[in-house]
Amino acid sequence: MPYNEFICPDGNKVKISDCMKGCRLDGVNNQFGIPYCPAGRCMTKQALRQIAEQREWKGKPSTTQLLNGTRENYLKIKHNYAIKPKDSVFMLFGTSVHNNLEGYTDEEAGELAELRLEDDYSTGAFDFYSPENGGTLYDLKTYGSYKAAGVLGLEEVKIPTGQYYKNGNPKYRKIFKPGGVKHRLDLAIQLNDYRMKIESNLGLPVSNMACQMTVRDGNTYMATQRGVTEPSYLVPINRISDTWIRKYMKTKSERLTTALATDTLPPPCSYRERWGGRKCENFCSVNHLCDFYVKQGGEK
Repeated sequence: MPYNEFICPDGNKVKISDCMKGCRLDGVNNQFGIPYCPAGRCMTKQALRQIAEQREWKGKPSTTQLLNGTRENYLKIKHNYAIKPKDSVFMLFGTSVHNNLEGYTDEEAGELAELRLEDDYSTGAFDFYSPENGGTLYDLKTYGSYKAAGVLGLEEVKIPTGQYYKNGNPKYRKIFKPGGVKHRLDLAIQLNDYRMKIESNLGLPVSNMACQMTVRDGNTYMATQRGVTEPSYLVPINRISDTWIRKYMKTKSERLTTALATDTLPPPCSYRERWGGRKCENFCSVNHLCDFYVKQGGEK
């Protein structure tokens, strides 16, 4: 089932269909007498319509869907739920970038863009393929500087300032520098899955893969402090064996489809899928439906 409600700025929920008819907070003030929506709405109808648009579940998961935890996917498919539309603002930016760049694809030169392919366990639409350099597959991502720093492998280290506290202890300052773990596993799984689909469905070679990473808070003080000094990076992605990718994606696909067919709640998402708990707390729209999260003190 899709999300069918928006969470308004005051924390209450409204049916998306009712939101489109009129904003329930138009003219309503908060406890400090300030209007919740001083311009009549929290966002334009155009933006809200696009955010409300969702891909219908047709029985076969997508590549990006399988990167999430099986329980999260199961709950989103089985239940209606609510989202905060402002949390999806950067999705609008990403969609716009994809749509604009698609118009600059040189099909006569053998380039391909936004083509949906499928195999026996999933379906997926890659962003851009170019025949250059033996075939290169590109994926477009928009990340905040925190996530971008992780993808780049920038690690936080403390260096002495040369100054000392009154008790004699040295003072340190934090900097980010290369050399840390490059958090690219999900990117690598996604692009390698697309690579295999291109090779098997289209018969085209894919010798290289890269992520065009746009930093949404690039050129800001916060991004620079994290060592992210450019607004965009082209990040190389390594090849993973076909056997591993096929086994991983097929297993996750079968777990989800079996859970749905038997109406059985899957086990909790893995520690990595939960981002150590950060995703459950701040980025999962169905956390209130998950007993694992609720038992740990999460919202009911």
